[in-house]
Amino acid sequence: MIDKNLVEIICQIIKAIKSDYPVTCVKIFANDEDEKTYKNSLYKKLKGSSKDDIFEAYDLWVEKNETKPPKVIDLIQILIGIEKTLSAKHEEVVGHVSESIQSPLQMFRDAIEAAGDKTDHEAWLKRKAEALEKHKALLKKHDSKISKGSFAKSWETEKIIDHSCSVAFCNEPGTVSGAFGEGINYYCQKHFVNYG
Repeated sequence: MIDKNLVEIICQIIKAIKSDYPVTCVKIFANDEDEKTYKNSLYKKLKGSSKDDIFEAYDLWVEKNETKPPKVIDLIQILIGIEKTLSAKHEEVVGHVSESIQSPLQMFRDAIEAAGDKTDHEAWLKRKAEALEKHKALLKKHDSKISKGSFAKSWETEKIIDHSCSVAFCNEPGTVSGAFGEGINYYCQKHFVNYG
């Protein structure tokens, strides 16, 4: 199957050669057979090369050689140089990027190292137990203050100490509910599920 894009590129190169080197072009392409051979050679050698690289190779040739048009081998050598340069630049960029990006596993290891004893399970359990004991002591102190409450005239319980459960006749310690409005209600663990 013929690559029509490559054929078009080669035709453009031939037109450029005839335009840039009108005098010497007559010698290279003395007849149609010579031009056809040149085109076929270019077609075979340029397969797989990009359009931009082919035109850049031709432009580089024209910059350095004002009097003679390029042979097929000349364009191929320049193309190989362009591809090597691009490959080297690509490797440089990829190497730089890969050096600057840590793998997720390495980031995890670094985080564990930085955390120190925080990742030690025994230390974590100890801190958790200490926090639970402090919480129980706070609730016990709070319970003793709430139990000193008295009943009001109506069906609601009047609380001497703030932060007891807002449900009528419940003297359990409460925590603030999720609804922050004008009147903040406190609910015990039992009633928080229903009202908080």
